[in-house]
Amino acid sequence: MRVLLIHNLYQQPMVVLHALPNKVLSLLDALLASALKERWRGEKIDRPIFIIGVERSGTTLLYSLLANHPDLYWLSRLDSAIPGCPLFSSVIRRLVAFGMSRAIYVAIPGTISRSQGLMPPSECLPYWRRIFGWGTEDNYLIPDDRFIEKHVTDDMRKHLYRDLRIRTNFSGKKRMLFKQPGLSLRTRFINDVFPDAIFLHVIRDPVANWLSLVGAKKSSRERFWGIKIPGWQQLLQEPIEVQAALQIQKTLEFIEYDVQEANAIGRYIQVRYESLINHPQRTLNDCVRFCGLKWQNRLDKAIQGVQAISRSDILPENIPEEAKKILFLLREKYRYA
Repeated sequence: MRVLLIHNLYQQPMVVLHALPNKVLSLLDALLASALKERWRGEKIDRPIFIIGVERSGTTLLYSLLANHPDLYWLSRLDSAIPGCPLFSSVIRRLVAFGMSRAIYVAIPGTISRSQGLMPPSECLPYWRRIFGWGTEDNYLIPDDRFIEKHVTDDMRKHLYRDLRIRTNFSGKKRMLFKQPGLSLRTRFINDVFPDAIFLHVIRDPVANWLSLVGAKKSSRERFWGIKIPGWQQLLQEPIEVQAALQIQKTLEFIEYDVQEANAIGRYIQVRYESLINHPQRTLNDCVRFCGLKWQNRLDKAIQGVQAISRSDILPENIPEEAKKILFLLREKYRYA
């Protein structure tokens, strides 16, 4: 009965919100927020946490587990529906969270970016699209997913700070947690906007990562599903197996290079997916401490849903030699050989 009541509490505002044009709702949200802006003007966005890594590397699992920490605010499916309404979203989520205080989030095995729960954490593409101006694959409005310091504008900076200050204030949270694979090529951009940002980089056995990524690309209708690495348009005619291998290789290279260029190495940590599923408490506790947080009982409940999986690292015999060579080199480099 309690779950049904909470479900109705969530569904009723969602019906109303979907019925209203997003622009009208955004304007109303902005008017209400502006009347209260003195409450958060000048407040610091304290050490936001960004989970980065190649698609299908385990970023969703880490994201869903950390989302259980009571100090963290993260974007949800509600924010995907109303990305321009930080005040309304935060208030509604706080009401729902009050009734669902025992809800635990954990990634659903075998799915792409999905977690269980009434209002689970989301990559929230509509939110990031408003900032970076993504288009569709057929009309991609930016060359690729790589953004560095020179791409930061005053409007972007002001929008992010204003939006996030509203969310933290009205949600009652202290810190921010984000995860979106496209952000993996934007660490220098993020570091310029948030000089004390923390980066959690999830790494998976390159072969297992590649097998999962190839499967996701094949099930997608897109010609180049996933992170748009520089030069991705020139790879549209390449086999999916080569695309996937290059996506993994280039994404890892850019992350490591950009973290060094941004002088963020002290705020950057690599998290092995295999450690997370085989030793979830120890690995998650390392992440929590690195982020300057304290372990909470909710995290103990969350890791109970983590399932170790059988190792899948056998390459098909007929894959292109280029892909095979890249994957063998990556396994050597990251000590998975």
